[in-house]
Amino acid sequence: MGSDADTSPSSEPPRSFAELRRRYERGERDFRGCELDTEPTGDLSGLCLDDADFSQSCFYASFRGASLRNARFVEANVKICDFRDADLTNADFRGAALCATEFTGAILASARFGGAHCYGHTFSDDEKPIQ
Repeated sequence: MGSDADTSPSSEPPRSFAELRRRYERGERDFRGCELDTEPTGDLSGLCLDDADFSQSCFYASFRGASLRNARFVEANVKICDFRDADLTNADFRGAALCATEFTGAILASARFGGAHCYGHTFSDDEKPIQ
């Protein structure tokens, strides 16, 4: 019975970057509503987080060089996050807050940013951040 509790998905968002990594490795992909902006910059650099759903979450993190294919950041607060050199193919940032977010060298093929906002600018459906 104890092993089921250890591997079953949690209905609560992760409370730390270490917990997020462990739960992703166990197969979880739904991390909606997590608030990981209180600890020093979380380092998720180089990790594979494909298909993860971080919608309506708040991050202060480095995703530099990470694989985030098909990841969802819908209406998330990813201000001050580092996505440099990350693979964001088909990622969804619609309605996200992007102020001071870095995308230099990121792969943005089919990524969606419609309604995302950055320093008072709202992105159109076909617009992407300057790299």
